Amino acid sequence: MPNTSKLKNFLSRIIFIALVGALVAFVYSMFLPRYWQVTGKIVVVPSGTSVTAGQNLYLEAGNTAEIMNSPSFKKNILGDDAKNYDHTETVKNSSTVAVIFLATEADIKSAEDIIVTLPEKIATHARDLYSGQPFKYLLVSDPEVSGSLVKPDVYKNIAWGFLAGAIIFLLYWIFIETLRTAPSEAEEKFSEEKPIVPDLRPVISPAIEPEIEKVPEPEIFSAPEPKAEAIITPRDMQNVAPSNLPIAEEDETPAEIQEPSDEEVKDRLNKLMRGEL
Repeated sequence: MPNTSKLKNFLSRIIFIALVGALVAFVYSMFLPRYWQVTGKIVVVPSGTSVTAGQNLYLEAGNTAEIMNSPSFKKNILGDDAKNYDHTETVKNSSTVAVIFLATEADIKSAEDIIVTLPEKIATHARDLYSGQPFKYLLVSDPEVSGSLVKPDVYKNIAWGFLAGAIIFLLYWIFIETLRTAPSEAEEKFSEEKPIVPDLRPVISPAIEPEIEKVPEPEIFSAPEPKAEAIITPRDMQNVAPSNLPIAEEDETPAEIQEPSDEEVKDRLNKLMRGEL
């Protein structure tokens, strides 16, 4: 159902714009100059001086039409009378040509007078071309004026206006409406289905370092350092000797002083350090 409503809306809008174009073309046609068609028929006949002229009448009718449509004929023969001249064409299956003028209402009489003088002008121009006069040119009847306007062609302009309006709306719908709705739909599709783009970049594997076996370092055992024994000198003994040691009297005769042995010195120092002395 939504698609049907969109189609109906589209058709109604394109028909409306086409009708607007047709209306514009109709109004424009009303302001264009109005022309009527004035037609004169001229027959080509042999002049009697040429033996073969009668055998080429059909070809001569075509040649006459080409001569009258040439720029030189319109410039040198018609001159100022060529402003309303449209073209000359051959009448089917005959040796007759139809000379057509498009004239406004004020120029219809002037166009009829020009057509009446054309046979003589054609004969003069053909005499110069053929270096003689193998053909004669005769006006078949009085010039004919169309009963209605031939220009502008109102019906044709209306049809072109209708078609132009439809094309303009179609181009508008393609370039404006489509571009207006396309981005949202494209975004939705892109979000739903994200294209998978293969990664074509070369894969660089990381450099593998060779494994190095770790050799355990040899343990170095150091021998414990010997504790240094304190060596006590006699000077040290003087500094640490207690103050309550008995002092020998000066008048007493000193006995023979015997130096203590090392064992006695160590024993005394140990007692002194333990506080026994």
